[in-house]
Amino acid sequence: MTPKTLFTIIIKIFGLWVIFSILEIIPQVLATLPMFIANGGININSSLIIMILIPIFYILIIWLLLFKSELIISYLSLDQHFEQDQLQFHFSAAEILRVVILIIGGLLILEAIPKLIEQGLNYVQKDASQSYLPYSGYSELRILISKMFLGLLLIYFNNPLCRLIFKEGK
Repeated sequence: MTPKTLFTIIIKIFGLWVIFSILEIIPQVLATLPMFIANGGININSSLIIMILIPIFYILIIWLLLFKSELIISYLSLDQHFEQDQLQFHFSAAEILRVVILIIGGLLILEAIPKLIEQGLNYVQKDASQSYLPYSGYSELRILISKMFLGLLLIYFNNPLCRLIFKEGK
């Protein structure tokens, strides 16, 4: 494996991490944005600019990290100044990326399970208390279910996702 291949794998892994970080933040931002607008924190024009420019910025970053990692490597000259042209690893780049995708999917599931149990207990306690106030944890419940579903999709579709990332990157 060459240093360029190693840095390509690292950059693609970082790109995947950015995607999952963004997917976790988007529902929270969308849930709080109407409150800012209603309270006069930001006006409609600036919120539209924020809602358009920030996703474009993130899409550009993800595109560069996943599909144009060679540009980053050449711009930062990451593959220069190595004493050896070949690094001795007994794994292919696709195998490493596949394992990382499985780990990320598993972490998403493992992170969501305790919080889902907590939300379920909160719902049962709220119902058992005979309170007339409605349960307010539905948005967090949807986020947690989405996280679990995303983790399951990553685990199930890790081979096609890995092929897509390596095919598009070339």
